[in-house]
Amino acid sequence: MIAAAVLRRIPGCEDGQPALSVQALAGGRGCNQVWCVETPRGSFVLRMRGDPIDRPGSRARDELLAHGLAAQAGLAPALIDAAEDGRWLLMEHVAAEPWSAAWLQFPQGLAALGSRLQQLHALQQPAGVSRFDPMEIAQGYCGLILRRNPSRSRDVAAELREVEQTLGALGATTRRIALTHGDLQAANLVGPLPMLVDWEYAQWTDPTWDVACLVDYYPELEPRLDELLGACGLDSTSDRQILSLQQRLFGLLNRLWQQAETEEAG
Repeated sequence: MIAAAVLRRIPGCEDGQPALSVQALAGGRGCNQVWCVETPRGSFVLRMRGDPIDRPGSRARDELLAHGLAAQAGLAPALIDAAEDGRWLLMEHVAAEPWSAAWLQFPQGLAALGSRLQQLHALQQPAGVSRFDPMEIAQGYCGLILRRNPSRSRDVAAELREVEQTLGALGATTRRIALTHGDLQAANLVGPLPMLVDWEYAQWTDPTWDVACLVDYYPELEPRLDELLGACGLDSTSDRQILSLQQRLFGLLNRLWQQAETEEAG
């Protein structure tokens, strides 16, 4: 399951010793593989990208840099080792349960997540991390769709126009740049004061992007938007205006991603 050259990079297996156990973990959506590896030196998580390692909105090198930056701030599991190109990451195993959607319904849950996101959004951008380019991402998804189904060219053109119009509206607003996780599913939050895992869709963009992600995944949070924005420190009038457009943009890109996944699976 794990190449010998990679296995030797795991503490406790450096000289070819077998791991005590290797357990496949849930997630990855068929694009990635994740294992919990136990050795005499401890428990580790190995995350490996499938080919191609770079996909629309998801660059392996960006994931490596974003995870590393977050780990240094105590927001993600510590990185032990990684391939130079980000093809695989080895990190400490966090001995805690992932969140469920129900955790987001408790005030304590929103407060804990908001605190972590404020820390994340305050990090400084290092050199080498790509800026968010929604149009490039949308075009990438559309290319995947048309490769399998050329008859959808008219639909795809309409989707791209919607993305372009939304970006035009966003361009007229004052926007900050912050590191965002970009895929805040409950399963990617581990422990009461959550560690954030799976940085595949990390982006440098306005911090409201993470809130747009949450509300798109969990529409039941919409009535609690004031509480959520307050917890994240994003409750200004400008934040709310930007968030409305970010929600529209996230929905458009997520819909294109779903269509591309469907076409590829077909």
